[in-house]
Amino acid sequence: MKAQSPLPEWAPDRGYRLKIRHIYFPEYNFYYDTQRMVYIYPLKNHWGESDTIPAPFKINDLKNTAKVQLRTNTDAPQTDNLTHVQKYKNKKNPRDNRDTKMNTPQIK
Repeated sequence: MKAQSPLPEWAPDRGYRLKIRHIYFPEYNFYYDTQRMVYIYPLKNHWGESDTIPAPFKINDLKNTAKVQLRTNTDAPQTDNLTHVQKYKNKKNPRDNRDTKMNTPQIK
């Protein structure tokens, strides 16, 4: 039997650096938690979690979509979702983008 990789199929071959806790997909507005290996995504009035890509996003090629590496210290990156949506709304380039701040500042 072939061992399964702990990395999602869309992740870089060498994975992400240890300091990167969450990957944000601005085009689709959901997150991947690299420590807990779960997707965090909006569901009507709350946020859901899944260990597989949520159904609405399975048809998309996540390997070639824009990703933002977030250096966060939380289990709930979605608490700053309005900030992330605003800050990264124009990120359509699939090149790897990094948020170098530990905590994303609030938009005033």
